[in-house]
Amino acid sequence: MANLKPKTPIFKSINGEMATGGAPIFADDLVRIQENERADNLNYFEALRRLLPPLLYQQGAGNPDAKEFENGLILSGLEYDYTNPTAPVVSEGYILSGGEVCYYPGGTLSAGVGQQLLYLYKGAAVNTQRVFSGVSKDILVKYDVVIETSNFGNQSLPTGTAITSSDEVVVLGITPGVIKGENYFTTQAALKIKEASEKLNRSAWTPATTFASGVTFDSSIMPYMVSRVLPGNFTEIRGAVKIDFSVISGPNPTLFNLSGISINAGVGVPVAASYVQEAFNRNQPPVVNINLLGAVRLDDQGSGFPSSGSGILVFNTIIYGNNTPPADQYEYKEDFLNIT
Repeated sequence: MANLKPKTPIFKSINGEMATGGAPIFADDLVRIQENERADNLNYFEALRRLLPPLLYQQGAGNPDAKEFENGLILSGLEYDYTNPTAPVVSEGYILSGGEVCYYPGGTLSAGVGQQLLYLYKGAAVNTQRVFSGVSKDILVKYDVVIETSNFGNQSLPTGTAITSSDEVVVLGITPGVIKGENYFTTQAALKIKEASEKLNRSAWTPATTFASGVTFDSSIMPYMVSRVLPGNFTEIRGAVKIDFSVISGPNPTLFNLSGISINAGVGVPVAASYVQEAFNRNQPPVVNINLLGAVRLDDQGSGFPSSGSGILVFNTIIYGNNTPPADQYEYKEDFLNIT
């Protein structure tokens, strides 16, 4: 239970007691009021911090992922702008680290080449002194933030860092394409709001590209050819293309490419597709597959495959093209949003 704040006794109500002497109030009592209010807030923040998902790094093939420090909690701010990757800007903000609320003033970082992660954690106490009867005494205390930057690498700490396994650290990605702090260190992460939104969202549709000669969209059915990756690594494919059979050549022609796919199984994954025209359905049902590069190929052009004219090929399907079973599944959790 480290970092939880103890509470001192609370004041009793003294309403209506002034006529009978009231209750003596001392300066120390004001400090006690502050301490109790502070303890309430810190205990609430600490409860959230303990719900954060761990930030893990890879230890290599065959080894389980591990963590090198505890998570700190972003209380406010710390938004980052990496318009200029060599000098990202981080806004001011507060974090919970080491049982204290610590302030980071923000600013522009001289990241340089390869420095892509920003670590923030509790620094030493900073005291403010005042003079009483000619004697200087500490009267106020605050905690600033220590910052370190590192290469992204395999998402583990660089050598020489002062961070220990017991430190509570917030990590920000300060260049595009690396770790996002909101995924691990915010109150939304503690309450699984980010996780819930990812489960409910769908990826945007991605249009097909690199159409072969003789292959075009067909506006009479669905005037587009698109795909996207769903949770669980399922690939959804919708659209229609018109094929000019007098132009398409070769035993296994590639028709076009899909960008939004999740396929890593073998040399190709069979995909359900159909011709609109009945004559084609009777003579030669389409045999279509997609390889791991997204190339959509028309296979098995037997003797019944037409050598002239055109046909409309329709895709309206969801496929699973991975060689491992899906891990992400929807489930009902009774303790969702329970922070106790």
